[in-house]
Amino acid sequence: IATKSSISEKIEQLTIAKDSFYENLKSQISPPLFPTDISQQIAFDIIEGIDSEGYFREDSEVCAKRLGVEEAEYEKIRARFCYLEPRGVGAKDVLESFCFQLESSGADNDTYELCTQIIHNLSAHTQYKKSPFYEEAMKIIRSFKNPPGLDFDYEDSYKIPDIYVLEEEGNIIV
Repeated sequence: IATKSSISEKIEQLTIAKDSFYENLKSQISPPLFPTDISQQIAFDIIEGIDSEGYFREDSEVCAKRLGVEEAEYEKIRARFCYLEPRGVGAKDVLESFCFQLESSGADNDTYELCTQIIHNLSAHTQYKKSPFYEEAMKIIRSFKNPPGLDFDYEDSYKIPDIYVLEEEGNIIV
């Protein structure tokens, strides 16, 4: 019976539809993070400018003008993406993505400050080794995903059909 149950569980895991990367993002656009209609409209526009890796690839100024809002307002809404899953999504580059991920990491003040310094000088991170917060800071930074949409990147390429319909010698086989 245990084997039958585990097989059933595996089949169920394979057949449960998962949200796509963009569906996942759109489902998170709601109050209290995006409380007004315009903040939600801007957030959905930002999602349209996010590539499959999770980076925002549009010009904020052009997007803001198209929506009839100030660029500062548009950027204020984009900054809220640091609280969405996957962490780091909506950033313009790796540095900003790491800052987004740090913002939502829950690091205490001292570790947060050190992480910020290391992120902005990543190639020379060893110069901070003497800090008592170094190990914790590096642990947090190593947990960051780059690109932020990595977990969703290849998911769509593995679709398992529920049924196969084949034609063989003039007969249809299901």
